[in-house]
Amino acid sequence: MKRKKIKTLFVSDLHIGLYFSKLEYFYKILDYYEVESIYFIGDTMNSSKIAQRKEELFDSFLNHIDKNTKLYFLQGNHDKELHYNEKFITEIVYTTVKNKKYLLIHGDIYEKTVAPLSIYNKILGESIYFIALHLNDIIKAVRKRLNYKKTFLVTKFIKEHHSFIIKSMNQCKLFLSDYARQKQLQGVVCGHIHYPMHEIVNGIDYFNCGDWIENLSFVIEEYNEELKLLTFYDIYDINGNLCSNIS
Repeated sequence: MKRKKIKTLFVSDLHIGLYFSKLEYFYKILDYYEVESIYFIGDTMNSSKIAQRKEELFDSFLNHIDKNTKLYFLQGNHDKELHYNEKFITEIVYTTVKNKKYLLIHGDIYEKTVAPLSIYNKILGESIYFIALHLNDIIKAVRKRLNYKKTFLVTKFIKEHHSFIIKSMNQCKLFLSDYARQKQLQGVVCGHIHYPMHEIVNGIDYFNCGDWIENLSFVIEEYNEELKLLTFYDIYDINGNLCSNIS
């Protein structure tokens, strides 16, 4: 298969080292695209889970990426102890081929400055989240066995039907869009909330890359085109085969 050439790939929340990380699916995206630059927008690795294996895991990860691909790493809340760069980088301004300027930022700045969670809510939320992730995997295995083309995400269902989560995601989106506007930029590309999204928010082009635990989503910039939000299932089916509508 001839790989499709694109200018830039934006990806967030790989959480390498976490049991639920779907890294093998990300590698298939790298098999499909020939990428000039990749921006990892936070939580690339899960520092609390990898202990002394971080160098081994990171080296193995880098071996799957073309040597001539330029890599840029931003820090997220789950990999804040790991230093990918010479200095701690939390945000970057990216200029597209069409000369639009986007703020690249993980997104946890919202919780730090506006809506910090209590220890109790963090523990409760993480417990419910991990139970839902297990249910995701069980349902996916069943649907794959029944030859369904796509899976059903319990986590996504909860996020779309729980009023507190909906409110929090919307407030985060508004905060980051306003943050980009204050810097006189045209858009923002972020992650953190594990919910892929593309909207125009008060004139700001807002992209959330999503994640590689639940949604397997990412943003690309093709040559001379606007940024585009995609998922693994826009290219491959649930069995990992190229979709019939992909040339």
